[in-house]
Amino acid sequence: MVGVEECGKDGTCACGFWRKLSLLGRGAHGSVYLGRLTKSGELVAVKQVLVNKRVDREMAGAVVQEIGLTRSLSHVHIVRYLGTHQCGSCLNIFLEYCPRGSLRHMLQSEGALTERQTGIYTRQILMGLRYLHENGIAHRDVKGANVLVSREGAMKLADFGASKRLGHESLMSGLKGTPHWMAPEIIKGAKTSEGWKKADVWSLGCTVVEMLTGRMPWPDHPNPIAAMYHIANGQSPPIHREDVSPLAREFVAWCCTLDPNLRPSIEDLLQHPFVACTGEEPPPFLPPPL
Repeated sequence: MVGVEECGKDGTCACGFWRKLSLLGRGAHGSVYLGRLTKSGELVAVKQVLVNKRVDREMAGAVVQEIGLTRSLSHVHIVRYLGTHQCGSCLNIFLEYCPRGSLRHMLQSEGALTERQTGIYTRQILMGLRYLHENGIAHRDVKGANVLVSREGAMKLADFGASKRLGHESLMSGLKGTPHWMAPEIIKGAKTSEGWKKADVWSLGCTVVEMLTGRMPWPDHPNPIAAMYHIANGQSPPIHREDVSPLAREFVAWCCTLDPNLRPSIEDLLQHPFVACTGEEPPPFLPPPL
């Protein structure tokens, strides 16, 4: 059997389907590599997952669910699913390659964005979220690390490992997401299915904070447990910088409304002047390719 480390170990997949070029990152369910398809020469992102009897059922189920969701999606602001190929005990999931990396990487290398840049990028992320919600899917882990930047500078939602279709009874059960971006009702264990749309809105607000400050929300609480306690108790807003405009503050505060029933929808946010006035302008900032 070909193991996950052997598949592409010498640069070429044992099945000859693709060639491994470099490591792009590691996640909960596997590693992601830059690869080149043997026949077409196309550059792709390849998520490798070990699939054998030793893999626990929960992780295997999550991978199957992620593939099922991702393959059904088609939108300019969603990373494209290109297919799967199994080589021995290694499952290769082929995805659109975004050469400029993640929004988080962009912020780490270039620093905070201007409000104009943030407004344009936020609108693009909102359009991707609107598509998901219209198709009954909650992302459940919106953050800078899960937004990729295309060669042209377009924002694309990625990593659907935590995502789920709305309407499932267990949708709100369990802590899904990343602590500093997690909505208070999720931390408290709310059980309403539709609530995940509003939880995505909260996480979007935290992602806007990332763009405006170049840092994660609630940076004064780096410990995840402390941050979750702070968020759940609504002790302060996620942004404190004095140089952020009232318009931007209002947008973030609206996203991060404590009561999810009063929190705006994606459609509401698209009408807010912080993002509505950007129109279809070209991306204002292009980080260099990785």
